[in-house]
Amino acid sequence: MSTFSRQLRAAVGALAAPLALWLALFTPAVAHDGHDHGKTVAAPVAAGTPKLTLQSELYQFVAALKDGDLIVFLDRTADNTPVTDAAIALTVGDASLNATPLSDGTYIAEGGPLRTPGRHEVIAAITGGAGDDLLIGTLDIAGSSGALQKPAEHASVFEAIPSWIYGAALFLGGAMLGFLLRGGRRVAAAILLAAAFVAPHHDAAAHEGHDHGAEKSAAPMTGDVPRRAEDGSLFVPKATQRLLDVRTVTVKSGSAPLTAKFIGRVIADPNRSGLVQSVNGGRIVPTPNGLPRLGQTVKKGEILAEIEPPIATGDYSDLAERAGEIDQQIALTEAKIARFERLVTTNAVAQAQLDDAKVELDGLQRRKAAIRNTQREREVLRAPVDGVIATASAAPGQVVEARDVLFQVIAPKSFWVEALAFDSRLAAGLSAAHVVLEGGGRSYKLTFQGQGRALQQHGTVLQFAVDEAADLSIGLPVTVLAERAEKATGKLVPREAVVRGANGQDLVFEHLEPERFMPRPVKIAPVDGDTVLIVAGVNEGARIAVRSAEMLNQVR
Repeated sequence: MSTFSRQLRAAVGALAAPLALWLALFTPAVAHDGHDHGKTVAAPVAAGTPKLTLQSELYQFVAALKDGDLIVFLDRTADNTPVTDAAIALTVGDASLNATPLSDGTYIAEGGPLRTPGRHEVIAAITGGAGDDLLIGTLDIAGSSGALQKPAEHASVFEAIPSWIYGAALFLGGAMLGFLLRGGRRVAAAILLAAAFVAPHHDAAAHEGHDHGAEKSAAPMTGDVPRRAEDGSLFVPKATQRLLDVRTVTVKSGSAPLTAKFIGRVIADPNRSGLVQSVNGGRIVPTPNGLPRLGQTVKKGEILAEIEPPIATGDYSDLAERAGEIDQQIALTEAKIARFERLVTTNAVAQAQLDDAKVELDGLQRRKAAIRNTQREREVLRAPVDGVIATASAAPGQVVEARDVLFQVIAPKSFWVEALAFDSRLAAGLSAAHVVLEGGGRSYKLTFQGQGRALQQHGTVLQFAVDEAADLSIGLPVTVLAERAEKATGKLVPREAVVRGANGQDLVFEHLEPERFMPRPVKIAPVDGDTVLIVAGVNEGARIAVRSAEMLNQVR
């Protein structure tokens, strides 16, 4: 190797480390898509309605700037009830604003200084029936561009050069060094030296979809459309909450008796209902007013229909023969009486014989009338109790058999419930009970009447009386909740606060912030028709939605 080559290699080797150091210090790291490893101007935030959301133990205060005026929603924190009669005084900087109540339950205040873009501190002094309160917050109002931008800080002159130029320089420099420096040790030393300086001065290049810096807090959800956030919480604007009439309650711990659940159906009160049946059967003949209709009110003893008895051809022959015999006997008896009447005047026949003949004639005539009535006398069907017609299966000319149920008369507001208990242990020691209609609805208090000793469908029959006047229907499927001696501890909440999630699990919605709800999976135990016991899932003091929870569950 010539002297010139050795000198060139030595010079290049001496410059390798400084070159790598310079490239490490002044070359910006190349970021993948969706990442920014340098200091750049902040991306503009999407324009939206400026909103101020505040909350205290007494009030929830939500103010939105629309058309230069401030629209205020004020609700009670405890139950989310709108407050429409409060006095609200707003202080923005040196200016004072008064909120005027509107007919829709909101308040309006002229924007004044809030019409100027910038960051404004707002002090709300509230005077109302729930108490007086002072709330303080900051309202950010974007400029005409629709966003508040941050200025660039300490931009380097090298940042004006595209990053692909630095990448090309690194590639070419590395190729040149690899070609000129055959010695592996010097190449490795140059690379290690460059890496040592790159590590402390530059963020590691992140892959797409990752951020190795400080975790960014999620931006608050704004706007006027309800939606579900990535964490599962619901953003529900106050205007929507007013429309849905959302109400909340603060849960408290308590205890309640455990309940046993039975499936049953509604039956008529056996003491105030009755069946109308034919004893002999025959053909139905309507009354002059016609047959009774469903739901018609009837009185005890009122005629509902008549049954014309059926007579076979053979029976007609027998009756005719018997009638002929009776007619013959009647004729003979009448002749005997006529003869006795003539002889009794001459004392040839005693008066007693004449009287006996007359009695015999009277008996024969009654027998003849009975045979005649047998051919055309109808069976009368009457209402057994006062009430309404619940079922009717009769039509004019219909032929019915004996003991066919033609009408059922019930008391319109008096019902019982018959349920089946497939576990005999649950049927023991029952006290208070409630009936819950299938598919929700009103519940009724029940009084236990007794249980059967014969199994029906492998279950013990239980009967309960509905304590109050109820608008029910015979045969309606119901759920019976009967109290037991055991008790459980939890949070008592209204039944409508618990909804069924998409996965079939029971949920409640906790009201975390004025416009934010979080679904909480819970474990519940039924108490009665209107209340359930939350055994696990929410903490004491949490505020959950108890009205319109089913509507919140539809937010996507």
